[in-house]
Amino acid sequence: MTTLGRRLDRLGVRIDNRLGVPYSRLWREGSMRTAMTYARENHWFDIRRRIDTSSWVGREEYPARLAGVDHKIYMPVWTSTVSRSLRDALDHLGPHRRPGTFVDIGCGKGKALIAAREVLTRRGHRDVDMIGVEHLQALTVIAERNYWSRFGELPHIHVGDVAEFDPSTLRAPVLFFLYNPFVGSTLEGFARSAAALDALVIYVNPVESDAFIAQGFNEVLRVDAWHPVASYQLLLSRRFKSA
Repeated sequence: MTTLGRRLDRLGVRIDNRLGVPYSRLWREGSMRTAMTYARENHWFDIRRRIDTSSWVGREEYPARLAGVDHKIYMPVWTSTVSRSLRDALDHLGPHRRPGTFVDIGCGKGKALIAAREVLTRRGHRDVDMIGVEHLQALTVIAERNYWSRFGELPHIHVGDVAEFDPSTLRAPVLFFLYNPFVGSTLEGFARSAAALDALVIYVNPVESDAFIAQGFNEVLRVDAWHPVASYQLLLSRRFKSA
């Protein structure tokens, strides 16, 4: 590598550390389009709202007790993915059904909760219960701070394993939002509990959608985009009540 190349690499690392996002890696391993899209979808979202949802949290920052968790890393979902998928979900509910609860499974720093609340409010659904589920308490503190900064109120966040979260008392219909928060047995267990509800699942980067199909969910929409974070699937439980 040339001297100039090494200097550029060091500059890239300094920028990455300051922003909390490995932009140099996104550029190098992905493409210019990936890096630029990340900045537009995430950093711009934070700058406009004066919050912090865009910086990553890596596996090494999770406590040792979570070593066996199937999937553990925090990256924010893209703003446009939340908006498009939620609009599709609301359209599928129809004009005569109003969502009762929005639940972000693996809510991290609250990006999807905030973006979804904005969409729901614009669509006239201000009274939807906003709930997050997150196993890393340090992230829930940031999520609550971000949400309070944006709306002057707090969402309800369940801190702990998703297996300990009881969705049976949620106000129906329930809109579950998952940005590939976990895989394997954890996802299978969640799909099993969600199947008993009047629910619609928004599954972003749906790498293991068979877990839902096995529990009787019906796929009603699948969007395959140029990037996994822009790809999503809508699934209805067997108990979903059509309009």
